[in-house]
Amino acid sequence: DYINQAEILHISSFVDNAQLEILLELVNKLDSSVKISFSPGELYAVKGLRTLTPILARTYVLFTNEKEVEQLTGKDFRTGAEVCLKLGCHTVVITLGKGISWKSVMATSYIRNSQREYMVEPAGKETVSARDTIGAGDAFAAGFLYGLVNGKPLDECGRLGDMVARFSITKTGARQGLPTLNQLSQRYRETYGKGL
Repeated sequence: DYINQAEILHISSFVDNAQLEILLELVNKLDSSVKISFSPGELYAVKGLRTLTPILARTYVLFTNEKEVEQLTGKDFRTGAEVCLKLGCHTVVITLGKGISWKSVMATSYIRNSQREYMVEPAGKETVSARDTIGAGDAFAAGFLYGLVNGKPLDECGRLGDMVARFSITKTGARQGLPTLNQLSQRYRETYGKGL
């Protein structure tokens, strides 16, 4: 009952198969009004589409990195995103590590839904020295979801995700570098000249 009050429920992978069974049961019992944000990670990506289809069919936002979507679908990231959309995902977000060059744009993430696709450039042009990339994908998802629940367009959600991930890699550990809302707002204003 408590979970069914959520607007968005973010779920990720666990090592134990019993946890996957609990997750599959939870997804079945969720009210249709609850949007699922899903980060399968490598632990679940290797399980393949057949195992994850019940979750993917209910997923509003799927977060993977380039390697994970290739493991999950056996396809490159753009075709893999298409496969996930056909399975029921509303939006697929794929982080691209340090970035890839695509049509003369350096992109750090790729976002696709049934209407559009976006290659998202980094939030700011400064080079960030990575102390530790553990948790960067989760930080990206947190920034993206912050934008989503605040009504931002998908490409802006991607830039917010990139911005939070850039904060996170500046310190050791998955949580140490995460910004406060004030820090994020200040960086956003400095980068884009407007408030969050």
